[in-house]
Amino acid sequence: MRQASSCANMIIPTSRNSEPGFVRKTCKSCGCDRLKHSVYHEELGSVRDRLGLRESRVNHHSYDSPPGLTAKQTELYWSSLAERAPTDGGATGAAAWRAWRTKALASQLPKQDLSLAHCRHIDEGHRKQYEDFVAARNEIALDIGVASQYHGASMDCMGCNKPIRSGSITVQAPRIGEDAYFHPTCFSCAECDELLVELAYCALDGRLYCVRHYAERLKPRCHACDEINVKQEERRQGMTHNFPPLLPEIY
Repeated sequence: MRQASSCANMIIPTSRNSEPGFVRKTCKSCGCDRLKHSVYHEELGSVRDRLGLRESRVNHHSYDSPPGLTAKQTELYWSSLAERAPTDGGATGAAAWRAWRTKALASQLPKQDLSLAHCRHIDEGHRKQYEDFVAARNEIALDIGVASQYHGASMDCMGCNKPIRSGSITVQAPRIGEDAYFHPTCFSCAECDELLVELAYCALDGRLYCVRHYAERLKPRCHACDEINVKQEERRQGMTHNFPPLLPEIY
């Protein structure tokens, strides 16, 4: 599949009936998935930037490593993830992790789930419902896991129920509980099983979810514009809303 690094066909400035522009799921020119285009990710930043958080703990490796670990602990953290190391277009090592992170940021933390400013199809009558949903999620569910080196008697990982041994790197999910510790390889979304990018998670019923799938457990998502539908009290699959009929040549 041919990849375009900066494709003008990805974003349509205006749509029918003078509605705000919408984003294609695939590029009409080259056929690549939109997540493969750098133009789609040019303002992704980091998870903390995306969530408006600040981190005072020292990061000894790079922007995508858990803060608060020493240089040696950071090495242990990444080595513990070796079995789940991504391969993207033949890339390996740090290059593969960078490519995975770019896609994971866009997929797991969609901007339209984080701020009304990035929503195109929520009308005035439902803006407060959206803001209430986001505020409640941020207050009771959204958090960033805490990586540390565990020292003590062996305890079970909440993800796989296998032992976490003394000296291992663990990730704690405080929103689930003070004793909610996971192997780094188990700190993943209960829905898609993807590792949680930069340890950002939402807690629901004692399980970990990425921001995207947390929302989808509670609200339906439009398959066309990829926004959650706050109008619906119940979750329904396969719906669309406030959007022109699907165009087969685009989607």
